[in-house]
Amino acid sequence: MDPQLERQVTTIRNLVDSYISIIKKTIRDLIPKTIMHMINSVCNLVDFYISIVKKTIRDLIPKTIMHMINSVHNLVDSYISIVKKTIRDLIPKTIMHMINNCQIAQGGDA
Repeated sequence: MDPQLERQVTTIRNLVDSYISIIKKTIRDLIPKTIMHMINSVCNLVDFYISIVKKTIRDLIPKTIMHMINSVHNLVDSYISIVKKTIRDLIPKTIMHMINNCQIAQGGDA
């Protein structure tokens, strides 16, 4: 084969390999971005549908039932805050009680 033709073939082969490498790198970069874009779009669509459903339910439920639901919601919130406060107040006392009992059992000063 002609040496000049071989050089041209080699040059073209190198250029094609370089081009393919660039394409692969670009695809590797774009695939995760595309997937994240699709996920975000689906999340936005779900949020949109949820807001429509909430509005529809709100419009369909009579006001008395809505008032009852809000009352129950407020009652549950107050119970949760009481339980949280009780737990927050009791845990340090319980831990101090355990420490004191441990020191007494070991013969140390409390």
